[in-house]
Amino acid sequence: MKLILENVRCFAGRHEVPIRPLTLLIGENSSGKTTVLASLAAVTNDWFPFSTDAIHEAPYQLGAFDTIVSSFPRGADRPTQFAIGWHCEDGYEPADALATYVSDGGYPALETLAIGDVRVHMRRRSPKEDVWDCEVTELGSVIVQCSTRGGSAIEAWRDFRLHIASRERLPRTTAEALVRISPLTAPLAPSKSVAPLRTKPQRTYDVIRQEYDPEGRHLPHALKSLLGRGSQPLPVAEFGTDSGLFNGVEVRQLGDSALDPVQILVRLGDQKINLADVGYGVSQVLPILVEFVETRSDVMLLMQQPEVHLHPRAQAALSSLFATAATQRRAPLVVETHSDHIVDRVRLEIANGTIAYTDVALLWFERTATGTNVHEIQLDRYGTVLDPPDGYRAFFLEEEYALLTRASVRA
Repeated sequence: MKLILENVRCFAGRHEVPIRPLTLLIGENSSGKTTVLASLAAVTNDWFPFSTDAIHEAPYQLGAFDTIVSSFPRGADRPTQFAIGWHCEDGYEPADALATYVSDGGYPALETLAIGDVRVHMRRRSPKEDVWDCEVTELGSVIVQCSTRGGSAIEAWRDFRLHIASRERLPRTTAEALVRISPLTAPLAPSKSVAPLRTKPQRTYDVIRQEYDPEGRHLPHALKSLLGRGSQPLPVAEFGTDSGLFNGVEVRQLGDSALDPVQILVRLGDQKINLADVGYGVSQVLPILVEFVETRSDVMLLMQQPEVHLHPRAQAALSSLFATAATQRRAPLVVETHSDHIVDRVRLEIANGTIAYTDVALLWFERTATGTNVHEIQLDRYGTVLDPPDGYRAFFLEEEYALLTRASVRA
């Protein structure tokens, strides 16, 4: 699968971002990594492209139209629209989809959806009216056309579908074209996002949140449900051992009622210690481990900086978990990271045969004066980096040089 971005934030022009079973996003701050995650969340939303709510939900906040459309080039030639979509091979239908958005009172509004030879055009007559002109064309010929009502594009599309359904006879080709876009789903939908900063540990949890939350507020309930099924889930147990962070985790109910407070206890050797009293990294990594157990294999996992507050050994252990999980899942695992320990361990797992190099996308986000460029770093079957771009090589060489010369600098 390739994510298609056109004039989205720092991505000037058209960019095709490869997404593989394990995709690592690396690069400096403000280079577009979060924009890619937010765009993946958008295209895997049930009502993409008629609703842009996904790019505004936690943990992503891309803002209004003017903050989403690319600011490159500067000045009067700034783009007046942006587009998000995908290209997919392996026989998936639709293989290509691209949604183009324009400003509607300062908010993104769908103008055109392109799926192969089919085009869906939607235009609000004016910012003050809730009347939309909708048209579907195939190979340039109009097959459906009408006016609908709705305060948003998704409401207008629903009204459009009702209008079509009310017709007694509909040509077969027209019906087939509409089926392909009602609703439109990405090749690997849906998705789950894990925020870069998870909630702080508490000594007791008085209110147990059952709904999924990107910041992990559902952790006590999820852990209680998981551990109630028997032994420690394998990813949790293996990571605890490999990282040296814990021997196990349990949830203690402080009372007989399901509404009574609970505690999360971490086992260290023969001791059981409250989550609030162990290293902060444990509370940050537990929501990630829970998602590996709870999330279906056909759901794309989008993770921001999973290494936060983890020491190098734990970062490497987490990377091994990523590599193993990616081989067992049907949907990709996409990880934004600043950790060279995660990158290096993935390369080692390739060399060890845990994951094929063809299943890993190592993407380097390079900031330039004209916007961001995304480079796919080529790896061989031994995990060796092949002919990396100058920016990637320079970044790591400068860091290594600074480390080697720190003594002389202090002197």
